[in-house]
Amino acid sequence: MSMMAGLLVSLVISAAIAAFGKERYGEVVEQLMPIRHNLSEFGGSHAQRDAVLRTLLEASLRDGNLDLATQLLNERITVRPGSPYNWHKRSQSCELAGRTAL
Repeated sequence: MSMMAGLLVSLVISAAIAAFGKERYGEVVEQLMPIRHNLSEFGGSHAQRDAVLRTLLEASLRDGNLDLATQLLNERITVRPGSPYNWHKRSQSCELAGRTAL
C-alpha cells in the first residue's frame, strides 16, 4: 500500500461523507463504488471500513438504487449471514421495492 493510494482513498471517503450529509446520495454511490474493494488502503479498523460500506448501502437505498442495494446486500449476507443489520437492510430494501423479504 502506498501512502499516495491511502491518501486518495481517504479523500474520496471524506467527499462521500460530506455528500451524504448534504443528502446527495447519488454522488455518494458514484464516489464509493469505484473504491469499495480498496478500502484497506486508507487503513482504519474493520469496523471503520464497514462503516464506509454501510454508508454506500444506505446511500443506494436513499437514492432509490434498489438493484445496487440488492447487490451490496447479497455480498454482505454471503460474508456475514448471521448479521441482524444485513437482514434488517434486506427487509427495508424489499419494502422499498414493494416485495416480501426473503
